[in-house]
Amino acid sequence: MFNSFQTKLTVFFTALFLLLQGAAFFTVRESIVQNIFDQSRDQLVAANRVFASRIQATVNALGRLSLLYYDNQSFDCAFDGFQYAWDTYFTSAGYENELPGGIELISQFMIDNTSMGTRPLLGSKVDNDYWSVFAPLSKRFSKHRFSFRYDHFEVADDDLTPDDLNQENGDAWTAAYVLRSFRKQRLTLEVLHADSKRPEREFLNLPVRAKETTIQASYRFFL
Repeated sequence: MFNSFQTKLTVFFTALFLLLQGAAFFTVRESIVQNIFDQSRDQLVAANRVFASRIQATVNALGRLSLLYYDNQSFDCAFDGFQYAWDTYFTSAGYENELPGGIELISQFMIDNTSMGTRPLLGSKVDNDYWSVFAPLSKRFSKHRFSFRYDHFEVADDDLTPDDLNQENGDAWTAAYVLRSFRKQRLTLEVLHADSKRPEREFLNLPVRAKETTIQASYRFFL
């Protein structure tokens, strides 16, 4: 579903990287990581390599942009007698900046596909596209920090397995307060509200839509 779109994203990121390379007011860092899986996992990954490419660019007074592409290059038809390999790749873009008033902004967008159990003419047992975005704001006052975060996610179920409904979408809002009264101690209060829809809940005689609120407090000390 997202293959063509992801191709466009990759082309766009490549063009952006080449542009940034020639700009004196950018600080750019690129890293490529390739790793051969150990022999004990060869049956699942078919001795393929993980490929990851990351680009970071800092623009004067405009914040920092991070771009990441990851592909585990696995064969999702590989089967070791117990489980299939998962073929997963994603593209991610992040942005960080300090807004007026000392408010910190950190945001990220990710688009992905993951699949397993692909069989000729039958398709995949699981084939999911998903994307997510989050944007938190945070402000520090001396020993106090207040934060607010918004999340949105969507999962598209593209396979034909009737009893495995993976599609889901939802939103979440988080408010948090952190107090560092002493250097090695931290008190955190957090409220999280999530509103999501998942058709598979009907199999458990539950409503498709769920609204959940979690309130938690924690106290940590560090040695």
